[in-house]
Amino acid sequence: MSDLRVSTETVLPTAASATLVGRVWLPGTGPRLVAVHDDRLVDVTDLGPTMADLAERDNPAGDVRQLLDQPAGETQSWVLAYVLGATASEADRRRGHEESIGIDQTILLSPVDLQVLKAAGVTFVESMVERVIEERVGGDPTRAAEIREQLGDTIGASIENIEPGSDDALRVLEVLRENGLWSQYLQVGLGRYPEVFTKGAVLSSVGPGWDIGIAAISSWNNPEPELVLVVDSTGRARGATLGNDANLRDIEGASALLLPLAKVDGVFAEALRPFKFRIPRSPECLICGAPADPAGEDLDVALDQALARLGHE
Repeated sequence: MSDLRVSTETVLPTAASATLVGRVWLPGTGPRLVAVHDDRLVDVTDLGPTMADLAERDNPAGDVRQLLDQPAGETQSWVLAYVLGATASEADRRRGHEESIGIDQTILLSPVDLQVLKAAGVTFVESMVERVIEERVGGDPTRAAEIREQLGDTIGASIENIEPGSDDALRVLEVLRENGLWSQYLQVGLGRYPEVFTKGAVLSSVGPGWDIGIAAISSWNNPEPELVLVVDSTGRARGATLGNDANLRDIEGASALLLPLAKVDGVFAEALRPFKFRIPRSPECLICGAPADPAGEDLDVALDQALARLGHE
């Protein structure tokens, strides 16, 4: 099987109109902002110097395109294929080492820097039902299949086409409560206000192919491919990428109060694709090597729904 981490066909979206920016580590210098231009990464740090600064500009994607249209001159650039290969080899070299190891190649970093990582939970029906399952079994995976079958026939059918926060959704919540099926996860999944919480601290995310932290106390966990919005300090969505979170199902299922332990489960808890400012049409899970789900059109729908519920219609 070919290494998805080093192929531009899997790392980059296919649309030629995409504006893609990210960050690289330049040995002897530190982090630099870059943008994809043909088969190269072009230094656009002058628009920052940080990704957080770039997101604060009135038109960050437009400013990047304008800079790329200018004559190359003395602007530094790197061959994209080389940087992808170096990133993969560096991740492999560091795997399993707990001590600090210096970086001696130009490699891709996580595309975000001075932004706190927030999360909006239970945003899809399937994941909502799975959260209820975790709650009902108290984090015991041996009982999950039985409860999943029971809830799939009751809760799943009743909420499949319900718009979160609507009057219909609130009526469904009341019916579920009357029948002993209410859950805190259904409340935030169907109610007027979404669940938004801090998932990771500043500089706690890593780029593609790098190790992430899984708490040793967890035995029931899985990756979670997710849509990631990049917002500015006023809450405006300025870009998008894909992320892959580690979900500790036994820990969070035992008690919702353990969410901080279940989510901030290592120094590097969130893996992000290296470039942003476009919603990928055919996303790939670069950590697990399999297609992410939901994909394509569903990502656009999820983005629209998330922005609507947060008041950014």
